[in-house]
Amino acid sequence: MWGEDADEFNPERFTKAREHLASFVPFGLGPRFCVGQNLAMAKAKVAVAMVVRRFAFEVSPSYVHAPMLFVTLLPQYGAQIIFKRKNV
Repeated sequence: MWGEDADEFNPERFTKAREHLASFVPFGLGPRFCVGQNLAMAKAKVAVAMVVRRFAFEVSPSYVHAPMLFVTLLPQYGAQIIFKRKNV
């Protein structure tokens, strides 16, 4: 299944480009995916929440509301947001 040289140290086997869909996926794919994926994602969300809670957000006065239909509605000219650091 893994080849006749699966037990041998051969770093050159990784130099060829892989054509498989899951040849490089950070957490893996299928039944052998990373068991720490959920923990890593939860930690990332907590880290982002800790940074975001230190700021206040408001829409810029120069913002022009012009929704554009793509797959979902997107702001045609972007969303100009002003970040202000809170005194926490």
